[in-house]
Amino acid sequence: MAIFANSGVLLPLVFIGIAVTRESPIDMIETYGDYDQVCNVCNCSSFDEYEFINCSYRQLQELPPDVPVNTAELNFEHNNIRAKIDLPSSVLHLYGKDNQLTDIFGMFNETTGITVVDLENNRITSIPKGTFEFCHKLTELYLSANPIHHFNADSFIGLRSLKTLEMKYINGTIIETDLFREIRHSIQDLDINPWPKLTLIEPGAFNFSVRILKFSTGIMDYFPGSIFKQLQGEVQIDKCYIYMSETLNGISGKAFDGVSYMGDLKMIDSSMNYLPEGLLTNTSFVLAVFLQNNRLEDLPVGFLRLSPQLEILSLYNNHLKYITPEILMGLTRLKYLYLFQNLITEIPPLTFYNTNLKTLSIFNNQISTIQKTALRTSRRTLETIYMYYNDLTVIEDNAFDWLANISQV
Repeated sequence: MAIFANSGVLLPLVFIGIAVTRESPIDMIETYGDYDQVCNVCNCSSFDEYEFINCSYRQLQELPPDVPVNTAELNFEHNNIRAKIDLPSSVLHLYGKDNQLTDIFGMFNETTGITVVDLENNRITSIPKGTFEFCHKLTELYLSANPIHHFNADSFIGLRSLKTLEMKYINGTIIETDLFREIRHSIQDLDINPWPKLTLIEPGAFNFSVRILKFSTGIMDYFPGSIFKQLQGEVQIDKCYIYMSETLNGISGKAFDGVSYMGDLKMIDSSMNYLPEGLLTNTSFVLAVFLQNNRLEDLPVGFLRLSPQLEILSLYNNHLKYITPEILMGLTRLKYLYLFQNLITEIPPLTFYNTNLKTLSIFNNQISTIQKTALRTSRRTLETIYMYYNDLTVIEDNAFDWLANISQV
């Protein structure tokens, strides 16, 4: 074990098993060994028997020759490097975003122990079969903002340990059924939002459980069914963020078939004006559902009835004309309901009675009357109501008597 000074605090470090990501670089003691050509251009640091080379922000057209054979981390971010990099086999972490690389095939044939690769914002157009074939220990791969258009399931062969994949802002047009077959058993965080040219998601494309899934609908006009469906077992997702576009005007009632559990769901920014029957009724949503910034005019009765654990429901900035007890059926633990910027004209009696509502945001609607029991909850949990910018003309007597804990109206 060695002790190094870092911002005045003594920190014990053990190199074996250290997990270093791009968010947590190790600050090393600067040294200059036998690699003067590299270290005259770049910052060289040593730790144990390993070298950490930082060549970032130097306007380099190519890396200096003779990168140490025992280099554990190589950082050449924010340069103009075009040529393929000859990597030492010892490299564990590679940071090369914001360069001009076009071809990475063969770069990783010798780096069998590499765990992190960040090549965002280069000029990479394809990921041929075998590019990562020997990277069995790679856990994080960042390829966003590359004009990648040629890739398929074989592009990920060898990535048996991959946990995080980011491929945002690429030129993919189809998410095929087997695209992620090589990583489906290991992947935890998958972020492919957005693919601006996306036209199709094939059935079963996301037929695996994952911690975080982010994707967009590109220029699709219809969200298909069964994209999560698998032959055996069920899919579980902690957080699913679907970023829609105005081209999307419809969604299949079977879109979430095969998903038994989802912590959070976000479907926003589309032209959808309705939710089909059965869309969300077979999935248990545990924490939050966000459906704001669409054009929804109506909601199916009990559309979240299998989600009694749900705490947050966001429906603001739609075209909803009413909210009823039947719509909120089964949401016994709902705490936060956001309905502002809709076209709601009334709140029927006991609409929120079976919820656990604490905050109701319903401002900027067309409500004219607050009936006596409209705001009543069975356990008198309501604390905050936002109702300004409505057409209120009548508030019935005792309309707020149910609000024992009210702190703001």
